[in-house]
Amino acid sequence: EVPLSVDKTEQEAYKDAFNLLRELEYDKAIAAFREFLQNYPDGRYAHIARYWLGEANYAQRNYRAAIGDYKSLIERYPDSPKVAEAMLKIGYSYNQLEEYQAARDILEKLTGKYAGTTEASQARNLLQKIRAKLSNG
Repeated sequence: EVPLSVDKTEQEAYKDAFNLLRELEYDKAIAAFREFLQNYPDGRYAHIARYWLGEANYAQRNYRAAIGDYKSLIERYPDSPKVAEAMLKIGYSYNQLEEYQAARDILEKLTGKYAGTTEASQARNLLQKIRAKLSNG
């Protein structure tokens, strides 16, 4: 067994973490993405690594952790092409946690800021369900 080389490139480290995610090895993927972000906090793949970290937590129903990961993506990389998706997933996560007000806030922000996107139309669908829940108390 070859020891993990310390001078692994950023791209290789990212690929390794992503492959674990693709194989549905969520715990290992989360550990690998966290290590990746420690080693390459300002790297080329840092924004996307944060997104996948959120996805891995979301897939395991760790909604609180997922929300934290998606939020750090949005705060650190406001220009990332993954921001709209991250906002949508934050909305889904809050919905799963039955925190409908928080879900509604982020989803409304998403539909305003990214009108016309697939994410915005998915957000609108969820917003209708949430509004129904809120009005039925």
